Amino acid sequence: STVKSGEQGAIRAVFNTRSFSGQRSANITVVFDRPRYTEVQLHVRGYIRRDVVFEPSCVDFGTIREGEAAQRVIGIDYAGRSDWQITAARVPDQHLSVETRETKRSSGRVGYELIVRLAAGAPAGTIDTELTLETNDSRGNRVPLAVTGQIVPPLSVSPALLYLGNAQGGQELKSRLVVRAAEPFRITAVECDDSRFRFEIGQEAKTLHFIPVTFQAGGTTRPAATGKRRRDFR
Repeated sequence: STVKSGEQGAIRAVFNTRSFSGQRSANITVVFDRPRYTEVQLHVRGYIRRDVVFEPSCVDFGTIREGEAAQRVIGIDYAGRSDWQITAARVPDQHLSVETRETKRSSGRVGYELIVRLAAGAPAGTIDTELTLETNDSRGNRVPLAVTGQIVPPLSVSPALLYLGNAQGGQELKSRLVVRAAEPFRITAVECDDSRFRFEIGQEAKTLHFIPVTFQAGGTTRPAATGKRRRDFR
């Protein structure tokens, strides 16, 4: 709900495909309160088809450690033409691959099994894409399927850039760093070449650490100076 300067956010719109079908559209109003009141209209439209059903409804890899491969299986049920076929499955991400297997075909009902694999070399970050199934149905030969997930590195620090704002001479500013990993670990030290920064670390081994950061403006033996300052922590 809050996006700071330099950060990114997202708005996810979800169709209610259980209660509605056919061509649907809607307007979403996004309201911003700062730096000034603004309203933005987002237009959403799409076609909800009932002849193709996915179970589950999307390819959700959940949270995966970086360097690990993963696989998800989606069931596809089609009702309509007895000769309906999936002719191709395409993904825009080179780290994803798709395999289709026909599981049933009788009385206008066709079933497929969709195996989606994520390669071990996929980089850390958010998976937010979609694969496309191409079929021999001339009325709607392309069927999209969302692919989501989160690949987490062995160790991550956030925010990547710790912004403390503006400070007057002698003023104390506080913030914090968040350090997380898949396995419990201890932080033994935080190093910085500027003595005006102080860090508080604990001795407990855990997967999530909150490190309070304090900056004392002018709190150094060197002459005080104004302007922007940037320091690296290790």
